[in-house]
Order: sequence, then structure tokens, then C-alpha cells
Amino acid sequence: MHTQIEKYRILNPLGFVSCLCAYMLGVCVRASMLGVGERMPGVNGAYSPVQVRSLLERGALGLPDYPLMFAIHAGIAAIIHKVTGLALEPSIVLAVKTCVALLPPLAAIPVFILCRRWCVRAGCPRSRLPFIAATMASVGAPFILMTGNFDKNALALVWLAALLLALHKYMERRSAGSHAATTLFLVLLGLTHIGTFTVGLLLWGCVMAVFVMQPSAPPLRVTVPAIAVTILAVAVAEGFVFWKFDPARIGRLLEAMANPFAFAFKQSGPAPPMKFALLDVVLVTVHLGALGGLAALVFRTVNKNRSRLSNADTALIYGSVIAIVFITGPWIMNDTSPRLIFIAVLPSIVAGMFTVIHHAPGRTRRVLVAIGILIMIVPGLLQGVFGGWRILSDEAYADLKASSVHIAHPERTLVVAMHGMEWDVAWVLHTRVALASAVRAS
Repeated sequence: MHTQIEKYRILNPLGFVSCLCAYMLGVCVRASMLGVGERMPGVNGAYSPVQVRSLLERGALGLPDYPLMFAIHAGIAAIIHKVTGLALEPSIVLAVKTCVALLPPLAAIPVFILCRRWCVRAGCPRSRLPFIAATMASVGAPFILMTGNFDKNALALVWLAALLLALHKYMERRSAGSHAATTLFLVLLGLTHIGTFTVGLLLWGCVMAVFVMQPSAPPLRVTVPAIAVTILAVAVAEGFVFWKFDPARIGRLLEAMANPFAFAFKQSGPAPPMKFALLDVVLVTVHLGALGGLAALVFRTVNKNRSRLSNADTALIYGSVIAIVFITGPWIMNDTSPRLIFIAVLPSIVAGMFTVIHHAPGRTRRVLVAIGILIMIVPGLLQGVFGGWRILSDEAYADLKASSVHIAHPERTLVVAMHGMEWDVAWVLHTRVALASAVRAS
């Protein structure tokens, strides 16, 4: 249970400034990547502007998808358009860039609070580890790479980080407010991005399972109704998405939940040639060894410090590691594997920093922190220095804009484009688009 003194030591002015610095660093790096003007970086940079324009002009998304991020962007674009008198399309671009710069770094805040809480309880309130963890969540290379590529995913990671914090608080206090917060962030995940929502639901399930199985856990008559309320709220949110926005994705989610092993082992493409079999065995062995090493290190840390850890600490870390191992293992053979690994980075930061905080100070701790900084923070900062990558050159983009005068009826026109160009084409030409690969396949 938190005391007032502990709350102050976690949220004192120095901690606030440290957390703010980590957040602002993420904002600055993303703003540098986004740049000025109407162009968006990344393969899918123009996807959100296309969806927002459709939402504002027609009252519906142009393509089936999870709606929350586009609704936020559309609301801010409408405010900018009405308040400033700026034209609609520049208002949309400004709104999207503002949200992409300001919202994803918010994941640093719950990560900072969790790690700061553990540092205070471990007797090292002046440790820099919470700031380092928050900076990893704010400017870590995987998260920076999402800018313009996986913007829904990046926003959903904010809800995932907040879910971890809310879960920890709920398991410690079991108050109505903390339960409502846990349910809220699961619902927000369920309205934002299917992959991160699936991971969040799995993580929540693993954590709660570990929590209720502990000897000193509250009785089931207390926890089961709370779990049922959360499941009901999530089911209502997904039913809304199914009804109004994206029934196909919800259908695939239900199939994966009904048979997770079939989903995991389902290959997206043809089986690799036999000559790569030995290499595959080696890679799978290394992969399993890395996951096993992470799990063993975390479990050893928990067992070594069990006397001073709360049930919430144990459940959160054990449940997170179980979920991480499940979604990043080599048994995930379809094209969702890279995205799941990206999502797993966030709970891995939390679990890894928990291990570092509770590890004896010394060379090992410094080495682990240095490796994390080199792998996560340095590449993310460099990405901001070099700026965002765009598919089309400035000359090609200017040619694309000039070609719009040759399309008399864009609403009745279908343009076939290569992958990576389709959303720029849809944004500039106001036409429908199709991928060349899809046209060839048909």
C-alpha cells in the first residue's frame, strides 16, 4: 500500500522534471522526423490524413479500421480548421503531425512512475534508472521507427503502458478507481489497434491469473466479478468496432482467440527450402535461449527479492514475462511476428528495468544499462537527427501533384500503385487506390 510519503517521493518535483524531459525528448525527435510542410514520413505516413479527410468530408472512414486514432486526429483538425480559418487539408496535416509528435511519447509517463515506485521501495530514490526507462519508452528505436509507419500501433502503446501501471495499482489497492482505469485502458486498446489490443488482453489475462493464484490473493468472490466487468466492457467496445467499423479484423481476432495454436503456427508464405533447415534450427535455438535467459533472470530476481516485493510486483512481472515469451517465440510463424516483437519491447523495458533495479549495484547493472542505452536510445536519437524517410522524392511528389489536373473524375478513378506509394496517391489525387500486387493476384 502506498503511503503519503512514498507518493511524494515518487512524484516529487525532481521526478516530475525528469519525466517531463524524457517525454519532451520523444516529442522533439518525432517533430524532427515529421518536418514541416504537407508531407508525412514513412511507408504509411499519408494513411491517417486520407482516413481523417474521409471522416470529416463523408462522416465515415475511407477504409475499414479501428477508429479511435482517426477520431482524435479529425477532432483536432476540425478545431484547427474552424479556429484558424486554415483550409481543410492543411488543417488535417497539421493535426496529424501534432498528434503523432505529442501522443506516443506519453508512454514514458507510466513507465517512469512504475520504475520510480520500485526505486523508492528498493531504497534508491535518487537513481537515474526511471529516467532511462522513460527515455527508452519515449525515444527507443522501435518506437521511433513506428513514426509514419505504424502510427496506430504507437498510440496504442501509450494505452498499454498505462494499462501496466493501472494493473499494478489495482492489484495493490483493489479500489474502484484503479479497476475502472484498468478497464478503460483495455477499452482504449480495443478501439485503437488490433495487435496491441491482443497483446494487452493476453498480458492482462496472464497478470491476473498469476495474481489470483498467489496464496495471499483476495478471494475469488472479489476478483471474479471485477474480471467479468472488464471482459464485458471490452466485449462491448469490440462489438461496437465490429458493428460500425471493421468486422473483418474482429473476425480474425475471434479466430485467433478460438484457436491460438493454429494462429501461431500458421505460416503466411511457402515453407523455406530444405537447404536452410540447419540455419533455421540454429536461429530458433538462439531465439529460445534468449527468451529462456530473460525469463530465468527475471524469475531469479523475483525469487531473490520476494520478501520485499508485493503481490502486485510479482504478478505484474511474472505475467508480463509469460506474455512476452508467448508472443515473441519462434512458434509465431506468420507475418504478425515482427509487429508482435515491436509491441513486446514496451513490457520488456518494464520487466528488464525491474530486474536491473533489484539487482545488486555494480558492474553488471552498469553493463545492462549501457547495453540498453546503446540498443534503444542512441539509434532512436540518431533517427531524429537524420529526419524522417519518405518514399517519394520531392521531385516525384511534385510530379504527382501536377498529374492531378489530368483526372477529371477522381471519385470514379482507381489508381494502381506500388506498395508505399498508395497513400500519397490517394491523398494527392483524391482517388481510390489498389496495390499492383493485388491486381496481379486477381
